[in-house]
Amino acid sequence: MKWIIVAVAVAALSGCAAVKNISADDIRNEKHLRLSGEIPSDMKGVAQSMYKYETTCRPLGRLDVDPADSRSAVFMMSMPGWSQPSAAVVIDMRESEGVTKYRGYTYYETWNKHLKRALYALGGGTDCSQ
Repeated sequence: MKWIIVAVAVAALSGCAAVKNISADDIRNEKHLRLSGEIPSDMKGVAQSMYKYETTCRPLGRLDVDPADSRSAVFMMSMPGWSQPSAAVVIDMRESEGVTKYRGYTYYETWNKHLKRALYALGGGTDCSQ
């Protein structure tokens, strides 16, 4: 009887494992692409906007500017995973001619509101209720 309970528990947990520990590369595809567009600012302005929003309102995630190319950056929000944080929102950004083009991804469609809030902050928004 114990073996049956263990087998059922393992089967249930293995089904959950397929959606846990999601990497940024797992959601960078057309299926999970939710928004794309431009922020009317260079990468320095985008980083300053995020800093201002997070110090005024609340932290949203992590913005990493590529040390080898300051015109490229990735913003990521995480959610708890089984053994490490999982990527919930990923925004790839590239500065070109004074504007920053972005592609925003979420694993779950229900996280679109978080993606929109991050884009609001990256774009210079300062209303903490957003």
